[in-house]
Amino acid sequence: MQMEELLNERYACREFDMQRNVPQEDIRFILDAARLAPSSLGLEPWKFLVAQNPEQKEKIAQIAYGQNHVKNCDFIVILLSRLDFKDYFVDRMKKRNLPAERFEKTVSTYLPFLEAMDERKKVAYAEAQNHLAMMQMVLAASSKKVDSCIIGGFDHGALDSYLNLDTNIYRSCMMVVFGYRKTGALASAKSRLPFDEVVEFL
Repeated sequence: MQMEELLNERYACREFDMQRNVPQEDIRFILDAARLAPSSLGLEPWKFLVAQNPEQKEKIAQIAYGQNHVKNCDFIVILLSRLDFKDYFVDRMKKRNLPAERFEKTVSTYLPFLEAMDERKKVAYAEAQNHLAMMQMVLAASSKKVDSCIIGGFDHGALDSYLNLDTNIYRSCMMVVFGYRKTGALASAKSRLPFDEVVEFL
């Protein structure tokens, strides 16, 4: 699919065909698209959990305030914000094999910035990167004719508890549910603000 077609075809699907499963190779493609997303300083402060088991989907749907399309999708991807990026920043920079001068400048510039973050800023920083991965994921899905719906409405504390997360390191950020749209389910026409209202050339 061409990018323009992808952008116009993607929509928040809420009626999935429960008789059709997404091939495993397409699931891997979608997840790899998220893995390849850009992130600030290349820190990739994320982890992606995949739920396909009906019992898991049922429980997660309850945590998502009973949203039926969470239960009735083919699979769920839970995006976790990783908060320990300060601890692996230097090692990640070493793996880039930067010239010594550039390496020292990068570490001396950005390590104090990362060390100064409190918990709230760490969460916000990691969540911002997760949104990049999430959007790349849903567009990759659309390129395979796989539909999706981004889920932000859920009890984060309850999901963290259900997943048994060490919340000093990981916090649930958002979820995306995937599958094939039910026959006859139609995407509503996109309603967006006019180009000239949201774009200004300086």
